Amino acid sequence: MLNKSNNAILLVEDDESIRDLMVNIMIHNKYVPMTASCSEDALEIIKANEIDLAVINYGLPTDDGVTLAKKIEAIKPGLPTILMSGLNVKNSDCQIREAGINDVIQKPSRIENLLDKVRHSLASGVKV
Repeated sequence: MLNKSNNAILLVEDDESIRDLMVNIMIHNKYVPMTASCSEDALEIIKANEIDLAVINYGLPTDDGVTLAKKIEAIKPGLPTILMSGLNVKNSDCQIREAGINDVIQKPSRIENLLDKVRHSLASGVKV
C-alpha cells in the first residue's frame, strides 16, 4: 500500500498506448502512477492504496468516466479527480460537478496542459 503524499496518481485509460504514454510522462515528472484499464480494476486500486489523484478517461469499456468518478467519490470522498474526454465536456456541467470531478481535459491535449492540471489538483488537494 502506498502512503499519502507520494504523488500517487491513478490513471484509468483503456487504450494501452495512451496509458503507457501517460505512465512515462508521470514517471518523468516524479509522480507515482498506478494504472487500470477498466472501472473494476480502478476501484480495487482505490480501495487498496492511498491515491492522491485520479485521472479518468470518459470512454471506458464498462462504466463511463463520470460513473466511475461517482463510485470513487463514494469510496474516497474528496479525492481530486480529472476527467479526460474526446467529447465536448465542460467543468460546469452539472453531471460533472455531481460526480466530484474537479477538472476536465479535452483529448487530444498538450502534455503541459495535463501536467498543469495534475499539479494544480495535487497542490489544492480539494475539489474546486
